[in-house]
Order: sequence, then C-alpha cells, then structure tokens
Amino acid sequence: MPTKQPTSEEFNKAAFKLLANPHIKPTVEFITALTKQRKNQEDIKFFRFCVANYPGCFSVKLMRVYASKEPRVSYEIRESAMRFLYLIFIIEEASMDFEVAHVFSTLLISCLEEQVISETSFKILSMLVNRVAFEIFNIQEKTWHGLCEFISSKAEPEFAKAVFVFKSLSMPLDEEEFLIPLMENLLPAILKRLGDNEEESSSQWGLAFVGGFCAAVHLLETTRVALVEKLANEMLKSVNRRMELGFLLKTLRDVEVAIMEQLWWYCSTEFRFVLGLIRRIDAIITEKTAKNVLERIKKVVKKKMHEYVGEIDNGDEDWLNQRH
Repeated sequence: MPTKQPTSEEFNKAAFKLLANPHIKPTVEFITALTKQRKNQEDIKFFRFCVANYPGCFSVKLMRVYASKEPRVSYEIRESAMRFLYLIFIIEEASMDFEVAHVFSTLLISCLEEQVISETSFKILSMLVNRVAFEIFNIQEKTWHGLCEFISSKAEPEFAKAVFVFKSLSMPLDEEEFLIPLMENLLPAILKRLGDNEEESSSQWGLAFVGGFCAAVHLLETTRVALVEKLANEMLKSVNRRMELGFLLKTLRDVEVAIMEQLWWYCSTEFRFVLGLIRRIDAIITEKTAKNVLERIKKVVKKKMHEYVGEIDNGDEDWLNQRH
C-alpha cells in the first residue's frame, strides 16, 4: 500500500516547528538525516520545501549550525550545512532580504575568523560574503564596516585570507566609506609581495597580483587614481621576473575569473585599463598557454566593451597611455 504523501499544510507545520525553534539541535538532526547514505524521500522533499518557501529562515538556521562551537556539532555536519547554503544562494540564487543579510554579516565574519577552514567552505563563505555585500552595498546602500575591518586586519598576518575575501567582491565599492580605509592596510601588503623576489613567495605573488588587479580596477574612478598607475607598474615589473609557469597560469586564470565577475559594472575607463594591462602583459610573457589565457580575456572584454560603451572615442584602448 503506497505511503500517503505529506500535504503542503503538513510541511508548513513541520517547517514552522523547525524554523521557530531557538535551538540548533533540530536543524542538526535534520542535516544528519539528509546526509545519511540511505535518505528518506520525505526528508528530501521537506528540504526542497524549506528552500523554496523559507530560504531566508532556513539559511539562517544552517548558518548558525556552521558557526556553532558546540562539540556535538561535528565537522561533517558543519560542512554539510555550508554545502546546503551553497545550494540555496549560489545554485538556486534565492533572494536575500535585509534581516538575513544583517544576520549573515555578523556570522560570516565570525566564521572567517576561524583559524582552520576547509578549502571548500572557505570558497563558499567568500561567495556568501559577495552575496551579502551586494545586498548591503547595492540594495540597502549601506556600508559593511565589519567586512572592511576584517579584510584590513588580515592584510599582513593572513594575507591569503584577506585577498581571497577582497577579490570575491564583484561590485563597485564606496570610495570614502569602504575602499580607501581598506587600502590603508591592504595596498602596502600587496605592493610588498609584488616586489618580493624570493622564490618561496611565488604563491604570495599570485595573490598579490590578483589583489592588485582588483584594487586597481576599484580605484580607477576615485580620487586616489594615481595609485592605479603605481599598482599597474609594479604588477608589470613582477611579471618581468619570469615566474614559474604554473604560478603564472593560475594567477592569470584568477584574474580572468575576477574580470568575468566584474564586467557587469565596467565603463570605458575600466575597459581601457584592463585591455591595456592585458596587452602589456602579453608583450612580456612568451609562454603560449599563458598567452592563450590573455587572448581569451581580451576577446570577452572587447565584446562586452562594444556592447556596453561602443567604440573608444580616440581609439586608444590603453588607459595607461593617458597617464604619461
């Protein structure tokens, strides 16, 4: 005899019971059930129901599980909670309202402060930072001061973490309230590593190069535009040092990803800067695989430039040419 399927009303009651509970234990138990090898189909349907109907409340519950320091919340449960958050906000692209963004803004910083974070979770946390930042900066038109302080404080002691979070921000950044205060610590750390000739610092160089690129793009239309030329020159000088191909390729691909995520807000200045920088890097490097990455970037950027702004007035696609 077939099992009776739960009705929407029954799912609603179950959701209210789960989401209204102030404790994380029921959510932990639900995650445990969802991660069993032999899953109950009703649990899967209930999960989908919560994602579809209560993404905000459900995601806050999951975030609290991941952020929990309780010993009973195992590493596996926390990682599963993070994967579910990825599904909700990155795959399903669920909306994020003011209340959810506010809760997440505090919890995300707390989670990023942890000394040990799996690579997968760190990447998802950075994606969530970008989602929350977009909601705060672009929709609410406010400043996420806690994020600025976090990145700035990690610029020297945890450079990789600082740059990874910074480069995840794919939207324009407010100059006075966010960008300039952030650059006070982050920019010196980037320039220091761009100029480091030590062999063992190659991975740090890659992070500095990508971080420098993102910083330069954000600074282009600000009162600190002179810093862009300094950054670009240091970046080009560092490429001249002939980095190991593996590091160079990874770095250029990371730059490519950053550009693809930022393109939606580029104007003529950003397009000219990127195309000019790519052309100059291409003139320095000789490795075919690296040149292929640059060519791929150039094609996409040129296509978007023609879509968004048309032809450049004076035909000069190199922003740096106008700085001399």
